[in-house]
Amino acid sequence: MTGALFGLGAAVTLGINQILMTFAARRWGTVRATLASVAVAFLLLIAFAVVIGADVPFRGNELIPLLAGLGAAVGFTYLAQLKSLREGPLSVVAPIGATGGAMIVLSAFMLLGERPSAFQWVGIPVAALGAVAVSVESASNRKVRLIGKGPVFAALAVLAGSVSGAMVRIPVRELGPMATILWLRGSTVAMIAMVFTGAVVMGRSAVVYEGSAGQPGSRAAPTRAGPLSSLALLLLIGVLDAAAFIFFAEGLLRSDAWLVGLVSQSGRVIAVAGGFLLFQERLRSHQWTGVALVAAGLLLAVFG
Repeated sequence: MTGALFGLGAAVTLGINQILMTFAARRWGTVRATLASVAVAFLLLIAFAVVIGADVPFRGNELIPLLAGLGAAVGFTYLAQLKSLREGPLSVVAPIGATGGAMIVLSAFMLLGERPSAFQWVGIPVAALGAVAVSVESASNRKVRLIGKGPVFAALAVLAGSVSGAMVRIPVRELGPMATILWLRGSTVAMIAMVFTGAVVMGRSAVVYEGSAGQPGSRAAPTRAGPLSSLALLLLIGVLDAAAFIFFAEGLLRSDAWLVGLVSQSGRVIAVAGGFLLFQERLRSHQWTGVALVAAGLLLAVFG
């Protein structure tokens, strides 16, 4: 149960952070916002590791290739998730992201041999069905179509995040939480920095500077904010991101990956509320049903 409490801490920080990252992605662009946020969080994590005197082995560690690969997967997850947030709507892509917890259960079962109960297995298809329901709408010709590109990028983020979220249990228990976090985040920053640099070198300014002042998916000019407000937003995002990583890793040290992953991903409900209250997004009846199914699936998986 201690691991679940750390997972809850990760859920709260992730949920609030997703709302703030929506503002950041639409203001600065997906790649710029992602690189800035993970870099700030990485610096904060380094400072925290120094303060607590964490042991971080740099040589003779056979898990470094695994950590590098997982860090790259986390970087891809960040980029796909932020792209989904920018394309929006937040109240649609956030519930899809919530199924990441259920997918971690499947990944932990296949990759780590963890064994949830029968009732917990029932929660996986229930949450997946809810994600499908919340991400589609009926067009005028009665055909069902995805609501923009946001759900697609959200699904890609779920796939990559579920594998990395489950597999990170191995280095956490071998090296400790802080060493694992630093190696992961270092690889993630490097991966996103390469994407950013490549976009600049290739002259793809639209990829780097795609901030938007309008609705999700628009291509309007980015909003302008004062340097102090932008710095404050960036620091807050970095603190929340770093805290979520610490909570998640500490939870993995104490409980199975599937349990910590599910509980941490329940924080997406906060993001749904944020889309409803802050962006005036409105869900249709079948989409509210989808949100309810996602919540029911998560509850079954955690308490079944």
